[in-house]
Amino acid sequence: LSTTIPLPGVVPLGLVFDSIGNLWAADFANGNVLKFVPPFGATSVPTSYSICGGAGAGCGLNAMALDAGGNLYVSDSFGGNIFRLAAQGGSVTTFFTDDLLKPGSHGFPPFGANGLAFDAAGANLYIANTADDRILKLGIDAGGNPTTLTSFAVADTLFPAADPIGKTVRVGAERYTVI
Repeated sequence: LSTTIPLPGVVPLGLVFDSIGNLWAADFANGNVLKFVPPFGATSVPTSYSICGGAGAGCGLNAMALDAGGNLYVSDSFGGNIFRLAAQGGSVTTFFTDDLLKPGSHGFPPFGANGLAFDAAGANLYIANTADDRILKLGIDAGGNPTTLTSFAVADTLFPAADPIGKTVRVGAERYTVI
C-alpha cells in the first residue's frame, strides 16, 4: 500500500475501475458515488455525484457495474433500486425499481440488491439479493433499457460465474449448468 486517501465520513462499499483508469466508489453512508481520477495520492479529492438524496435518505448504495458504453450502475440495498450514472459522470436516473431488489422476508443480512454484473454480451444484468438468498437476472434490450426481471438462482445454486469464453455457469451443491 503506497497511498492512503483520507475519506472522513465516507463508507465506501462498491468499487469499480472504468476503461480509462478512474476509480469509482459507492458511498453507502451518504448516497453518493465518488470518482477518483489518477494519479492517486494522499491529496486526491474525488468528484462526488449525489445518487439518492444524501445521508439519512434511507438508501444504501452498494455494488457497481459498468456497461460497454461506460455507464455506471449502482445498487440501492434498501430501496430496491438500480441507478444509472451516465458515462463519465453525466446525469443520474433510476434505471430499474422492483420489490424483489429490497431486503427479503427474513431480512438477514438486511441487504437487498448488493451485487451487480453484466454478462459478456451486455444483454443481462445479474443482481444478487443477499437477504433473499437469490440472484436475479434483468434483461437489457438493444437500446440499453431494462426489460424482464426473472429469478436466476436461489438457495443451493448461489454460485454463478462467467467462464473465460463468456458463458454463464450456474454451480450448485451437486451439479453445474452452462446457461
